[in-house]
Amino acid sequence: MERGYNLSPCVFPTVLSCHVLYYIVSRLGRREVTHWLRLGRRKVTHWLRLGRREVTHWLRLGRREVTHWLRLGRREVTHWLRLGRREVTHWLRLGRREVTHWLRLGRREVTHWLRLGRREVTHWLRLGRREVTHWLRLGRREVTHWLRLGRNEGNREKDLGATMLTFQEIKGSRRLGYSGSRRFGY
Repeated sequence: MERGYNLSPCVFPTVLSCHVLYYIVSRLGRREVTHWLRLGRRKVTHWLRLGRREVTHWLRLGRREVTHWLRLGRREVTHWLRLGRREVTHWLRLGRREVTHWLRLGRREVTHWLRLGRREVTHWLRLGRREVTHWLRLGRREVTHWLRLGRNEGNREKDLGATMLTFQEIKGSRRLGYSGSRRFGY
């Protein structure tokens, strides 16, 4: 136990044992514990289940992001922590709906999306996962071209010959500026 801490058992939520709380204080320090108490019993319990590593990461982001994370659940939180703070901040701006969609696609596609920015991401989400996968194979240059044409033209091109286009892209179509799968790491 660290010196200088005069903590009474009655100060803490009754759901947690004094032994656990004293352990938390001794490992994290008084500052983090105070932050936990302000958030309330529910969030504290959720934090304890995740462990010290995630808790420390949460404290750096602040209460606003923490509250948003708790609403999504542990699965998404773990996924966010692996990406880092930068991506997490970007996700929070988009909202829960887009975040859920991103998590289904995986980290690889998410990283690609973040480079394009929020405008393109929103457009992608409206088209659905199938079109998004098609876009990722083409790369950012073609994606920008699609956005300028609009969704209707994009669907029309896809309907005219999506299978042939996909085949040409994989083989390395010069017309689309695609030089093979190694260029984009696919």
